[in-house]
Amino acid sequence: MLPEDTIISPLPVVAGLATALLLCPLLLNPKAEETSLALGSWKPREAASGGFVGSSACSPCHARLAATHRAAGMASASRSAENCRVLAAHPSLTLRDGEYSYEIVRQEGRSLYKVTYRDDALSVPISYCIGHGGTAQTYLFNHGGAFYESRLSFYPALEKLDWTPGTARNEPESLESALGQKLTQDDAQKCFSCHATNAVGEGGKLNLDGLIPGVGCEACHGPAAEHVEAAKAGQAPRRGISSLKRLAGDQLSQQFCGSCHRSFEEVMAMPDRGGIGNVRFQPYRLAKSSCYYSDPKDRRISCIGCHDPHDSLAQEPAFYDAKCLACHASGVTASQEATVKSCRRSQKDCTTCHMPKTSVPGAHAQFTDHFIRIVRPALPHPQ
Repeated sequence: MLPEDTIISPLPVVAGLATALLLCPLLLNPKAEETSLALGSWKPREAASGGFVGSSACSPCHARLAATHRAAGMASASRSAENCRVLAAHPSLTLRDGEYSYEIVRQEGRSLYKVTYRDDALSVPISYCIGHGGTAQTYLFNHGGAFYESRLSFYPALEKLDWTPGTARNEPESLESALGQKLTQDDAQKCFSCHATNAVGEGGKLNLDGLIPGVGCEACHGPAAEHVEAAKAGQAPRRGISSLKRLAGDQLSQQFCGSCHRSFEEVMAMPDRGGIGNVRFQPYRLAKSSCYYSDPKDRRISCIGCHDPHDSLAQEPAFYDAKCLACHASGVTASQEATVKSCRRSQKDCTTCHMPKTSVPGAHAQFTDHFIRIVRPALPHPQ
């Protein structure tokens, strides 16, 4: 599945597995786990038996946050094909590869994914658009009782279709295999639980009937029915909702955000740690930064220390200067000097030097490398 972001300039390499393991916050500081506050009662991708009311129910009390969230990419992490802006704006998309032809065509408010080989063709209606379309968008459809991930994705940088990353480029064996990757039940559950709300019901089963497309308020804060009813009744509004305010920085980044954006632990278990593609996994890259693992509890270096999940992603480097200077400002005390040095070159546009944009082959986009460091040009990408 193509991650959204949140996905090459050669960069320094970390030598060996032992060195990489030392960068894990909990391994570096064995007491970090026991001293951190316990994770909240709700976790992303968690199964629930009900109680979801939708983000619109949050608007009366949280109007500003609800309004900015509606316009943010997370709210559009998935959409039904009927409500997909990308497909509505591109009623005909085609690609030819040898004797295979691919087409996505819009007809009467729905989109069909069609594969043709010589005189044979197979056409299926698209069910869901995955990704808000700022970097890429991939498509899911149901065929023969199973979900498939489309072999092709839409890339706004190209304004056309191209191969979904990870797709084998050999000639398909059949029209069915040309459609894309057939997802197991576990694959489909993981995909929807990160790109939608209320996607997993009791027993960990995929809950298509109650699924709410996009990452809504309740995807992070849990089912809000009890919370909304308490607010309407004038009771303590803290009831029935999970707050993230008490979570330590490492918990926020690795256990909470990392449950979808890939944690340090998850990436370390991947073959070759995901290769250069791991630049798309921000919690993993962030955990390698010395300013992160020096204090796993510090929320200033957590994901939400720089990004407001209720708002659109800030693109201008200058926006993040204040975040860096909250720790790296000039005039630090002597005791801080060893770990909180200020940059001798500049205090503007910090991320352009220390968090370089990195290209991933086949992704047709650049991704901000969240491994914060002094970048040394002409060296290999540090895994």
